[in-house]
Amino acid sequence: TDTWLNFEREITIGLSLLSFGLFVLLFKYYKKKMPALPYFVIMASSVLASFYLPLPKLSISTIPFELALPLPHLDHLNGTQTLFMFIKMIGFAMMPGTIDVIEQVMSNVAIEKMDPDKRKCDTNNSLLAIWIGNAGATFFGGMTNLDGLPKSTTNTVAGAKTKLSNLVTSIFLLIVVLNPSLITALSEYGLGIIMVYSGWKMIANISHVQAEGRYALILAGVCGFMVFELGIFEGLLAVLLGHAIIQFIFMKRLGKNNQQIFTEFKQSISSKQHFDLEQIDMLNEPDVPVLNKWMALFNSKGLNGIMTLYDNNAVLVPSFSTRIRKTTEEIKDYYQTMFTLNELQIFKEDVVLNTTNNIKIDRGHYQVSWVEQGIKTAHHLSFLMVVNKNKIMAHNSSLFSNDSISISRWIDDKKEGNCLL
Repeated sequence: TDTWLNFEREITIGLSLLSFGLFVLLFKYYKKKMPALPYFVIMASSVLASFYLPLPKLSISTIPFELALPLPHLDHLNGTQTLFMFIKMIGFAMMPGTIDVIEQVMSNVAIEKMDPDKRKCDTNNSLLAIWIGNAGATFFGGMTNLDGLPKSTTNTVAGAKTKLSNLVTSIFLLIVVLNPSLITALSEYGLGIIMVYSGWKMIANISHVQAEGRYALILAGVCGFMVFELGIFEGLLAVLLGHAIIQFIFMKRLGKNNQQIFTEFKQSISSKQHFDLEQIDMLNEPDVPVLNKWMALFNSKGLNGIMTLYDNNAVLVPSFSTRIRKTTEEIKDYYQTMFTLNELQIFKEDVVLNTTNNIKIDRGHYQVSWVEQGIKTAHHLSFLMVVNKNKIMAHNSSLFSNDSISISRWIDDKKEGNCLL
């Protein structure tokens, strides 16, 4: 009609507002118990509403499915034009290939953090799967794509923990491919709600970058702006180049020569055991929680850095030693022993933060793992950290038992295994 705000739009706006409020309410109360519930409710209700109300739905454009060699038509080109065409082909092939590698590596890092069991991703396998899929897709006019992050995020939200979730996702996608008309039952407003909420979560998560220090936050902001202005490939390339230049200048100011800088660069690719600019910046940033600094230094085995976090009169009651460490040298000795373990990693599970009279008390659980003789060992620990003026005054961690133990039994239990702190 000539009226923009007609009955159909009023219905869509009303349903959108009502459904969005319902989505936020369900997510608030069920995000831990049943995190997938709000998504299913919104999608199911939007499909049901589309049968009775005039709502915009998704549409499908028919594209011919043809098998053809991924080669350009060169009949109308001369020799020079043909040469430039092949150069452009190589350049455009390298562009998505580079993006795939960068984004897949970053996606795997995100997936490892989402995984409740903190398993490691095999990036080589991921990239091999992408290479096979993308190479095969070119024969049908397909575009490059990444594996992992969207499906892993969906599986995590739904509470999945095993690789069987990949099979479920594949079956669902196969059903949609074989019967694409199923998609046309989806209402646009339902998908819009999920996209708006997902977009907001991505924007809000920039606060996690701030915990890594000002340099990381500035780098992330510049990267976002450059990608928006120049495109994903050109933006990432510009930011990586700028980051490399800044790192080079920083290393030069530390008095390192070109050979040392090159060696440091090679080590940064193969190992996390180096003290980089972001880590130094994070240590000097007062707004970064001491717990975040401690975990970052622990994972990078930064012994000197981790010792700067402890007060001279700090007390450490460690997890894997029956001896309480009361001096700086004793605390250092404990970490020196821990850092001899291979593939030592710590993962934060949950944290409760309290502040009393400007004294911060952090407590919660984390998981420590390492590899010994090819076998991975992991322990769940409960901890308490007392921080005053950005210095650790007291730090206590203990092995976390999954068994149900009564208070009376715990008091009477004198076995050394349960007394480890």
